Amino acid sequence: MRTGAIIAAAGAALLLSAGAAFPRVIDGVVALVNEEPVTYSEVRESVSEGMGIPVGDADALLREERDPRVVLRWIEALVDSVLVRKELEKQGQSIPEGEIGKAVESVRKANGMSEAQFAELLGKEGISLPAYRRRLRWQMERGAIVRARKFKEVTVTESEVHDYFRESGERFLVGAQVRLETLFFPIDSAPAAGLDTAQARIAVQQAAEAVRAGRTFAEAQALVRDTFPKVEFHDADLQVRPRADDPRGRSVLEHMVHQCVSEDTWFRTMLGVDVGAPPLPKEETRIEFIRRYADDSGRRLDVLRGMTEPWWDELVRFFDVTRSRAWVMTRRIAHTSHHRGQQMAMLRMLGRDLHSTYGPTADTGGLMQDHAPTIYAYSGLDALLEGESRGGAKSPLPRATGRSVTERPA
Repeated sequence: MRTGAIIAAAGAALLLSAGAAFPRVIDGVVALVNEEPVTYSEVRESVSEGMGIPVGDADALLREERDPRVVLRWIEALVDSVLVRKELEKQGQSIPEGEIGKAVESVRKANGMSEAQFAELLGKEGISLPAYRRRLRWQMERGAIVRARKFKEVTVTESEVHDYFRESGERFLVGAQVRLETLFFPIDSAPAAGLDTAQARIAVQQAAEAVRAGRTFAEAQALVRDTFPKVEFHDADLQVRPRADDPRGRSVLEHMVHQCVSEDTWFRTMLGVDVGAPPLPKEETRIEFIRRYADDSGRRLDVLRGMTEPWWDELVRFFDVTRSRAWVMTRRIAHTSHHRGQQMAMLRMLGRDLHSTYGPTADTGGLMQDHAPTIYAYSGLDALLEGESRGGAKSPLPRATGRSVTERPA
């Protein structure tokens, strides 16, 4: 379909205007498709819509990009759109604006939204209604091209379709397992999010490009990790284990599942405290585990605060032995600390910084004899939940000293 498309070499109007020594090009033709021009402003608007960033940020991104291949990919996307539209015009199957409007209305009504609610939802996703209409046009035009080509190659009658489904009915009753991987990037959705949000959206685009180029999700996440420095564990880390080929070492996710389920079991069966709450979140993401664990722990703490000393001294079953509730509770705290230490070791293996858990760390300044401070990530639970919901707002850490953390004399 690219026949007849001429793309200007590396988008000269985009690249040559990047440095301060060159005059600013207001607009220019970056490609010709069967004599129809594709302009720089069209490319800029496409980047703005595709990445959900303001036009000004898209302009800066294009002018500062030093890799011609990245710029050409955006140009080629527009060239493809023009080629598809020309092909449909030639076949007499152009998609009129009325059809786009019907498709928009169908989506809106299927979701039970008013026009104002639909526009507001699009706005939260960083998409304007005109941009959404262009996306639908893009999808419908490509669907029309595919259907036109397939219908030319083969014709299937309605009775043949019915016969196929009747003969193959058992196949459609068999389920399948699909592994879904997700990269979660914390991006402020507030209208006045500013430069940080623009940089975050650019980082997301870079990660997407890395995945399309064949890199793993973990590699794509590592590529843009510095854009989100205030998050220690990322959702992309949940499947990480000490050795990828050794299932004996729990993954980050398996640690969280174990901690939540075992604590619920100990409290219910050993301490006799059942707060009637599910131990696991509905969605097993990092932030949902934080919220679920905080809520369940808060309920248990409320119950424990009301218990008297005789209750704590009472003997209960602890696996195959008998111990006091105070002993079981102490053992539970040690159990949790043990797994917290494992998680901290995982963070070090991932190359992350560590705030204090009970004293200084290498990232807060080193050892006590170095007079290193204790720096907690947050001042309290409310600050933690609010900060992590926004993608991370941990206390700043001092510059790393680069020294080994050891009490052994030099």
